[in-house]
Amino acid sequence: MLIDIRPRPDTRVLMLLLLLLAAFLLLYSLDHLSLSADEFFNVLLERESWSEVFAHLRAGADLHPPLTHLIMVGWLRLVGESEWTVRFLWAMTGVVNLALTFRLGARLFTWQIGVVAALLLLTSPTYLLYMRFEKYYAFTISLSLVLLLTSVALWRQQTPLRVAAYALTLVTLLYTDYLAPLLLTLSLNVLIFCIGRNRERMLAFFGAQAIAALCYLPWLSVMATQAAILQGGAQADLGRSGAGLIAALLYWPFSIGVGETLFPWRAGGALGAAAVAMLAVNGVKASLTSPVSAISRPGMALLATLALSLVGAAALTTWIFASVPFIAFPNHTLFAAPLFALLLAVGAAALARRWSIPLVSLLLFARMIGIGNYFTATDYHNPIYVVPMREIVQEMMSRAQRDEMLIATPDVGVHYYYDLLAIDPMQEYPAMIVLERLEPTVARITADNPARIWLFQFGRDRTAGLGVEQALAQWLAAHGYKLQRETGYVEQDPVYRQLKTILFQRPAYQYKLVIQEYLRQAEPDTPRS
Repeated sequence: MLIDIRPRPDTRVLMLLLLLLAAFLLLYSLDHLSLSADEFFNVLLERESWSEVFAHLRAGADLHPPLTHLIMVGWLRLVGESEWTVRFLWAMTGVVNLALTFRLGARLFTWQIGVVAALLLLTSPTYLLYMRFEKYYAFTISLSLVLLLTSVALWRQQTPLRVAAYALTLVTLLYTDYLAPLLLTLSLNVLIFCIGRNRERMLAFFGAQAIAALCYLPWLSVMATQAAILQGGAQADLGRSGAGLIAALLYWPFSIGVGETLFPWRAGGALGAAAVAMLAVNGVKASLTSPVSAISRPGMALLATLALSLVGAAALTTWIFASVPFIAFPNHTLFAAPLFALLLAVGAAALARRWSIPLVSLLLFARMIGIGNYFTATDYHNPIYVVPMREIVQEMMSRAQRDEMLIATPDVGVHYYYDLLAIDPMQEYPAMIVLERLEPTVARITADNPARIWLFQFGRDRTAGLGVEQALAQWLAAHGYKLQRETGYVEQDPVYRQLKTILFQRPAYQYKLVIQEYLRQAEPDTPRS
C-alpha cells in the first residue's frame, strides 16, 4: 500500500540520522585498504600541474574526462597526500549523494520512498566500496542526480533559470564521465518524444543540450583519442558476445543490490538476491500498473531511464569497447545505482507492510554481512582491491638488503609505496625496478648483479602466462637465479575459482598476488692449474 507522507520534522530527523550514519560508514577506517591500481595511477597523475594533467590525458594516460583530476590537483595541494586525504573528498561526496537521492525520490514519488531509497543506496556494500575510491565515481553520481533533478524541474516548467541549471549540470557531467551524460540524455530524449511532446519543453531541453554540446567541442578530439585507445584494448572474456551482454545485465543488480563482497552461493548472498529480485519485480509492477498516478507516471520514467541506461551501457561495453570485463560493468555504471535504489523503494512502498518490512529487513541483513566482509577484506569479487600492498612493501623494505632488488609491473603498485616509504637518507634500501619491458630490466639485473630478487606477480585471467613477468622468471632461471620460495596473498574463494575455470575454460589463479624470491647461485670455483 502506497502512503504519501508530507515533509514533516520527523522525516528530516530521520534523514539527518541517515546522513550521520553515512558519514560514519564512509569515513570509518578510510585508509585501511591500500590504494589499488586505479587509485594510485590517479594520484600519480594528480601530483602534476593542470597543464601536465591535460597533456597526459591527451596522450591516453587515463581514459576519462579531466574534471575530477583537476579538482584533486587543487585538493592535494591543499591537504597533502595520504590514503585518507585522497579518498576523503569523494567519501564526503558519497554522503551528499544520499541527500540528493532522497530529494529525487521525494520529488518523483513520496518522502517515504525518498528515505527508503537513500537507506538502500547507503547500505549497498558496492556503494560503500566505490564511494571510498580515489576516482570519479562519487562525483559522477552527484552530477547525475543533479541532472535528473534539474530535468524534472525543467520538464514541469520551462524558465530561463531552469534551462541554465540543466545546461550547466550537463556540461559539468560531460567533463566528468562519458557514459552517464550520454545515456541519461538519450533516456530523457526518448521520454520527451514518447510521452512529453510539447513545443516549449522540446525547445528548452534541446536548446540546453545544444549549448552543452558547444561547450564540449574543445574536448571532443581528446575523447576520440581515448575512445580509440579503449577500443583497441585486448578483448575481455565474453566480449562481443550475447553471453557477455547477458552476464553484464545479470551481474549488475546483484552487485548493486547485494554487493561485491558477498558471493551468491553464501546463504546471505542467496537471501539478499531473492529479496532484491522480489522488490525489483514489485517495483516494476507498481510502476507499470499502479492506479496511483503519483507512482505510475514517474515510475514509468524511472523504469525507462534505468533500462535504457543499463542496456545501452552493456551494449557499448560488450561490443564497442570490448576490453571492459562484465565484472567491471557495475562500477562503470554507478550513476544508475540511485535509480535502482528508487525502484526497490517503490517496490517496498507498494507492498503491504507485512511483506515490505520482512523483505527490506532480509535485504539489510544480507548487506550487513557484505559490509562486514568489506571491512574485513573477505569475499571480494575483485580481489585486487584488498591486496595489502602498503604492509607488504613495508615488510619487504625492512627485510631486503641493499644488494637485493624488488621488481614489479606498474599496476602492482610496489613502486608507489616504495617511493613513499624510502625516505630515510641514513638507510640503504634495495633497488626498485618497474617492469615494463624485458630488455632494460635484464640489462639492469646484469649490471647490478643482485644477490636476491623479489619478483611480484599479480594473478591474471585471460593474460595468464603471457605477461613480461613470466618471461623474466624464465630469464632468471636460465641465468643463475634459483627460485627459493613463493608467497601468496589474497586467496580466491575455491568455488569462485571453479566457476571461473568452467566459464572461461582455463585454470583460474589461486592468489591475487604472488611474490617469488630468487637467490643468485654461487659460481663454481675455477680449478687451479
